[in-house]
This record gives sequence, C-alpha cells and structure tokens, in this order.
Amino acid sequence: MKNINKFFAFMLFGSLIACDPLSDVREDLEHGTDWLKEKQMFQRSRERMEEDQIVLEEGDYSLSSNEFIRRDGTFSEEYPATEFMPEILTKKYFGEHVQFLSVIYNEIHESNTELIENDLEFEADDYANTGNTYGSITLGREDESMNFFLKEKLSNQMPGTRQTVQYIAYGTGNRFAKWAKVDGQWAQVGAEAVPATEEEFDTSGAYELTIADYQTMTSEDEDERTPADNNNFSDSVRPAKWLPAFLEKAFNDKNEVTLKYAYFGNFENILTYAYDGTNWERFTANGHDWDYAAVSWNSTQLENSSNFIFMEDAKDYSNTEWISDPYILKHVTEGAPTASYTLKNEDYYFVGEAYPNFDLRYNTNESLTEKIGTALKANLFNQMKVGDIYRVEFATYGNNDEITISSPALFEILPAN
Repeated sequence: MKNINKFFAFMLFGSLIACDPLSDVREDLEHGTDWLKEKQMFQRSRERMEEDQIVLEEGDYSLSSNEFIRRDGTFSEEYPATEFMPEILTKKYFGEHVQFLSVIYNEIHESNTELIENDLEFEADDYANTGNTYGSITLGREDESMNFFLKEKLSNQMPGTRQTVQYIAYGTGNRFAKWAKVDGQWAQVGAEAVPATEEEFDTSGAYELTIADYQTMTSEDEDERTPADNNNFSDSVRPAKWLPAFLEKAFNDKNEVTLKYAYFGNFENILTYAYDGTNWERFTANGHDWDYAAVSWNSTQLENSSNFIFMEDAKDYSNTEWISDPYILKHVTEGAPTASYTLKNEDYYFVGEAYPNFDLRYNTNESLTEKIGTALKANLFNQMKVGDIYRVEFATYGNNDEITISSPALFEILPAN
C-alpha cells in the first residue's frame, strides 16, 4: 500500500467528497481563520507524509528529546517507540486527519541471557586450528576464522541462530585511558581500557588523537620507534613515554583528560555471528558490528514496527500530533454488537487488496483481522472505544480451509498495550 493519502478522503467522508471536492476547504474554514493559520504554519515547517509505511531514518532519532534515543539511534523496552515515536513524527511530518502510518524502527531488547551464558571463547588450540598464530586472531581474519571455528563447535543449528564469541584480537584497535596532572606532572590514572571494558569509566567525551597529533611525537634518534611511524602506540611504543609531553602542550590549561588512541597489539574482543543455514556471518544491526563498540553485548537489537495516527486538534491546531494507535481488534464469536459496518469498495483497495473483496487464497485469520481493523479505524476511529463490538460485513473470493472468519463477523476493540 503506497500513497494512502489519496484514499483518506473517501475513507473519512465517503460519497460527500466525491460530490463536493471543496469539502476539505469548507471544513477547514469552519474552524475559523486562526485555526487555519495555525494549520498552515504547522504544515509549512514539516514534510507531508505521502506513504503508509516508512523506515525511520538514522538522523530522525536525533529529533527525540530522550537522551538515550538520540545517542544510540534506537528505542528500547525502557524507552518504547509507542511512547517516544510520536514526538519524532510530529516534529518532522504532517498528514491528513486520522491518517494511519506504519513505522519500522530499531529497538533494543535486553537480557539475552541464553546467549551470554552459552558464549564461546577461543582457547590456545583454537587459534592454531583456524590458521592463526601467537594465540590471537589478526584483525581482518575474524570472519574466516569464526566461520571455521563455529562450524567445528556447533552443528545442526537452525538458520538465524546467533552465537557470541570471545577472543584475542591482534592488530590496531582503540584503547582508552584517563590522564591527570599529579604534582604538576601528567600521569595515567588507572589502567588502560579497550572497547570491551570501556564501561570502566565514561568515554563519551574522550579526545581521540589525530594523525597530526601522532606526527608531533618524534625523536632525534633515527633508530628509535615513535608513534609518528605508524600513527599508533604499541607494545614497543608505549603511551606512558610519549603522552606526558604531548598533553603538556595540547592540554596545558586542563588538569584531567580522557584519551582515545590507536594501539597495535593484542586486545580482548567479542563479536556475535549468525548462522544463515550454510555459513556463520557477522551479525550487524543499525550499521554496526555487533560488538562492544556498538551496543552492550547482552542486548539484541531488532527491527520492529508500530502503527501511528495523525490527529488534528479541532480546537487548537498547535496541539495537533501523531499518536500511537491505541486499539487492536480481536475476532470474537459471541457478544452483543454495539455498532455495525459494511466494507465499501475503497476499503479493500486501501488495505491492499487488488479487488473489492478479500482474496482468501492469500489471506489468513490474522491478516483479515488486521485489514478489517485498519478499515474500521480509518472510517470510525473517532467513535471507537475499548469494549465496543463491531458487526462487520465483507466480501470474499476463493476458498481457504484454514480461515474460520466469515461474514458477518464480530470484532471487539481492545487496548493496544
């Protein structure tokens, strides 16, 4: 279903609009000139929503007033989209009154306890068996090594199975360290932290050394190895030797700083891989490798979707907003109907059918309920309340022995949450 706006006039006002194309304008004017001016100002600063389903763009999360959502570009169980998505949509889009929109978005689900308890760790023999030397995996060879390792360790896995693996990586990775002036001299405070343990202290405001910074750390001794050689530190080019002089020049007005710098050597790392039925592929979400550099490894980030509705405030247009769809429909077999509705031709097209009926060959009980619910909300949303039972008549085509819903059918209005 695309460009659903063209159906909303019919869905909301039926034949009246077909007879009077100026009815929308007249209805706006009935609210008064002040209301109309507010509506124009509201729409002028927003984009018209032309679709019935969108994927929330990466930059849209920054519109949220919630710090977590802005920072990580995702919703969560603690900060759900049903509560925090309407603000983002209202800031960016406008639609027709009672316009429905399905939004696909990122959502983190915490406590992936089964994955954590059963994580695998590379042992000394595993490095050698996967073609790696010196008890580590060279950066860039993780995927090849992990695929071989997991096929050996895990067999008869279902497609979609995910497995977290801990290992020692060898190469250039980021490290963090806090430095402070002690008796007028710069010194490291505590231990270095690699990404897997960066939660030991706040790294959000860390200063990341640039190539230009490394290039200032040179030596008159041509044989001495320096950070400028490869723009990093290593086991033979220790930060403790080179950073004090750098900090004295670059941060002489501060007493404390957290640094992020490149380090060539061994460091602990964790990655998650997913089985596709043939191979183990690195599991990514939201454009990030699923490791500590993205989000905590005891979380599962998935795509989810929810429905939202654009509601114009009839008295004060500045209060107009997108809201979470508050209702779901449940098919029931008994109960006294409080209202009735017969689907019109345009209802079927609106919910994605090719003809003015439900083709049972391509539907299920669940899809029929969802489509009928969408049609009812588009026509009767302002009249609905929890507990109502609607008697709905609809047309069908074809046969499907698994479908038990037939016309007329009863549907009860339930709260979405």
